[in-house]
Amino acid sequence: MLQDDRQHAAAEALFREVLAERERRLGVGDVLTRNSLNNLGLVLSLQGKLDEAEVHYRRALDVERGLFGADAFDVLVLAHNLAGLLRKRDDLAGAEALARDTVERAERTLSAARYEPALFRVGLAQTLQRQGRKAEALAEFDRARERLVGLFGAEDARVQKVDAMRAALAQEP
Repeated sequence: MLQDDRQHAAAEALFREVLAERERRLGVGDVLTRNSLNNLGLVLSLQGKLDEAEVHYRRALDVERGLFGADAFDVLVLAHNLAGLLRKRDDLAGAEALARDTVERAERTLSAARYEPALFRVGLAQTLQRQGRKAEALAEFDRARERLVGLFGAEDARVQKVDAMRAALAQEP
């Protein structure tokens, strides 16, 4: 609730306390502890504490990969989140590599009825856009849009958001 209310410093303090207690009682392999790692990473990212956020995201990702393998759904989501953080940190090469790997794994392993591969493609498109690779970014937005329209229809809010991002990019020089 604190995080949703944008009281990030207060949320961070509680997330740290909960993480420490969960690590002590449950161990890092427990799902609740892994969720706490991700939650702390997110609230740190929201505050611009990107270096520290990356530590927690990477730790959560490493644990998830070790437990469930590189193609597990939660691993793909965590990898997508980390790619976004790397993009924020201007590590565009790292963000692109991780985003491409995440998209490839998601397309290969997730059902055609899942929307997440489109979400992951949007992250890749944003990274390509930041690199000034407009044509490639537009193509990724188009692929994401195609999947979302197929699943939800052209009037869906997710499709409209992709349309808005694509339109903004198309207007860039």
